[in-house]
Amino acid sequence: GFRVEWENFCLPNGFHCSADYKKRGISTYHYRPFTLEGNMCAGEALQEMLLYSEDSVIECFPAIPEAWRNQTVSFEGLKAKRGISVSAALHQGRITKLCLDNKYAGRYILRGVSESLIRGKCAYSPCKEDFEVYLEGDTLYRFG
Repeated sequence: GFRVEWENFCLPNGFHCSADYKKRGISTYHYRPFTLEGNMCAGEALQEMLLYSEDSVIECFPAIPEAWRNQTVSFEGLKAKRGISVSAALHQGRITKLCLDNKYAGRYILRGVSESLIRGKCAYSPCKEDFEVYLEGDTLYRFG
């Protein structure tokens, strides 16, 4: 699915190509024009595999492929809602590093992190399986 699309229908600049321009036998179309509505979709899909953000919820690695879960996967500087820059690392299925560069003070829900990662770094309280944290504005938080 995604790997075939990325490797065969995306140009080096990230644009989506409408055909099998590398002539690998994936499609009978071999021209190189790209579709405007498809541009950057592969990049956006990859970002959403690494970071989910809605309202005050932040979740790292929500949809990575199973094959990646037991490897080391990381990203830096992806943007979440409410002006937060997020960097994170996953090692053998566990988030081992989380950095939040927060512009605005407020309460956020961190999904998928362990309590040991955030303990002593900020005010927090358990919220079902997640943690509600209070973050000051204009502050860089380093967890892990």
